[in-house]
Amino acid sequence: MKSLLYLSAIFCASLLPIRAADSAPQDAKPVTVMPLGDSITEGGDGFYVYRYPLLKKLRDAGYNVTYVGSKTTHAVSGSSLGVLCHEGYAGQNSAFLSARFEALYRKNPADIVLLHAGHNQSADQKPIPGLLKDTRSIIATARAINPKVIILLGQVIPSGKLPKYSYIPAFNQALVSLATELNTAVQPVILVNQAAGFTWQSDTIDDHVHPNQQGAEKMASRWFEALQKVLPSPSKNTAPAAPTVSRPPAPHTPTQSLRLWTGAAPGAPTNPGPEVIEPAGRISHISVPMLDVYLPSPERANGTAIIICSGGGYTRLASGPLGQGAADVFCPLGYAVFSLKYRVSPPSENVLRDAITDARQAMRLVRSHAAEWHIAPDRIGMVGFSAGANLILNLVTTPDGSAPSGADPLARYSTRPDFVGLIATWPYNQKIANFAISSRVPRAFILHAQDDTTAPIRFAEEIAAAWRRAAVPVQFIPYETGGHMAFNFPQPSASDWTTKFIAWLGP
Repeated sequence: MKSLLYLSAIFCASLLPIRAADSAPQDAKPVTVMPLGDSITEGGDGFYVYRYPLLKKLRDAGYNVTYVGSKTTHAVSGSSLGVLCHEGYAGQNSAFLSARFEALYRKNPADIVLLHAGHNQSADQKPIPGLLKDTRSIIATARAINPKVIILLGQVIPSGKLPKYSYIPAFNQALVSLATELNTAVQPVILVNQAAGFTWQSDTIDDHVHPNQQGAEKMASRWFEALQKVLPSPSKNTAPAAPTVSRPPAPHTPTQSLRLWTGAAPGAPTNPGPEVIEPAGRISHISVPMLDVYLPSPERANGTAIIICSGGGYTRLASGPLGQGAADVFCPLGYAVFSLKYRVSPPSENVLRDAITDARQAMRLVRSHAAEWHIAPDRIGMVGFSAGANLILNLVTTPDGSAPSGADPLARYSTRPDFVGLIATWPYNQKIANFAISSRVPRAFILHAQDDTTAPIRFAEEIAAAWRRAAVPVQFIPYETGGHMAFNFPQPSASDWTTKFIAWLGP
């Protein structure tokens, strides 16, 4: 794709920081940010680039920030930000960036590097080891030149150019481990999940690779949320803000994404193959179970944690979009939200066993981090949708599986949720008699639409009746219409259900 024409590096180096009316005082030193990557960072004819909406968000919020780099491109039409510096290289991969990064960064040792690189290779090259090596080299070089550098490491946006880019989901998972390994309090490497909520079907142009305007805005929002956590507070010496149109808050992105298991998951096949990104943010062929962590600010934390189990008939999950949607609702109210990506079939050969095993491990992980994440260990629950609700129902009616005196410290934690939400519960060819619903089950909040044809409401009614027979608190709320997806984030048609759920949870 033809890239935008470059202006001279000399011109870029001479640019004064771009300022808005509400920016920091003239004598304040701006925080320097280097956007680093390929054409998705550079921009080009016919598609959009995150750099412009990101800088606008930063300036509108009062942050004193400027981009640095040896390259420039023509200004975006209609933008008041002018010409912006960067280190984006269309058509180039991480090896290209790694080989040239030392010289580039010595000229502009930015305070913060936004690294988004992983395209421009092919799955048949088995590129992941090389990509990780190059990424590690870039981070090490930046740290050697500027020991105070902060790296925001982007998990790259998905692509519909398949099978060429089928390696991207596995690469993004490998970046989780890399960021965990390299991150320190003194030299942060912060993972930014650019893949969460980004779908090539709706967020790219016709080539299924480069962002359209909506996709660029999504990328900008994720960078912005991460930058807010590391930038100095916006200047308080600002001019009165001009009236603006009210906008919805930026979507939440995971604070971190954790592997449930060290190494292969229990019972996993030897060669499960790569995961597959499907339309609307769904993932199939899951073999590496994960837990996305969305935490409220510590001052807002109310001590309650909600683990979200999405549905998909045990063959696929929309854990990213559904988890983000839940976080957008619950995190501002002080709830910690966790989105579980459990195993599905294929490649699982015993999907119910494996999914339950993953759900138990998720409970252990959350409980083990309760103090760190400002969570009360007796206020950790699960909310499931469709097959996710079936998973929870199976989990709470089978033995806990904890080993309080065992050698594994993690296995000592209880895997029993303190409360459950069973939403549009899918039977999975099971009957109510298959579940040992006794006084040991936790209190339950049950929602179902009467016109649900995928999972008829009769099963939910039987669950509620069994809870009552066991003398365990239960609230069952039937909705007249809405179908099987009535309660699903990000835009549930039964939009009042979260208010009812919060009231049910209590203080």
